[in-house]
Amino acid sequence: MGRRLFLLRHAKSNWKDPSLDDFDRPLNKRGREAAPAMGQMMTDQGWEPSLILCSAAKRTQQTLDRILAKLESTPELDVSEGLYLASASHILKQVQASPDTHNSLMVIGHNPGIEILANDLSAYGDVDVLNRLYQKYPTAALSVIDFDVDKWRKIGAHKGKLEAFIRPRHIEEDRPK
Repeated sequence: MGRRLFLLRHAKSNWKDPSLDDFDRPLNKRGREAAPAMGQMMTDQGWEPSLILCSAAKRTQQTLDRILAKLESTPELDVSEGLYLASASHILKQVQASPDTHNSLMVIGHNPGIEILANDLSAYGDVDVLNRLYQKYPTAALSVIDFDVDKWRKIGAHKGKLEAFIRPRHIEEDRPK
């Protein structure tokens, strides 16, 4: 039995109020629309993480709420200030420390950590999908990476297969065939 990791960059945030601290920025209109669309696409694909690790920032939690509203299952949640603007290596340590009772987990976080981690973990997969991942990791984009391991602590750089990379503006064209 392998492990499946979903890496989701938070949806588009609102920069209109310069007095807000970065941590407290909410989603903008586009972000409020993209997050539930990604959640619905996940449900349509049968992608239901059993554990979600989420940054405590406002925009990541608002993304989480909109994703959860579209999922059919109710995953366990772990919201952490430690994931706010976390590096790829910090996110990986959090994933590796996750309970092995969960075969699939999702991280909702920020760039550059999410993008770097997705690139570091993805060793192989469809060339076109890998190329999209390497080009840009826009807001609300989701990578799906599979590992042929039995424990989260065994995942690492260049050990995963990129199954999908879905961008919110291209949900239908990016959807796995």
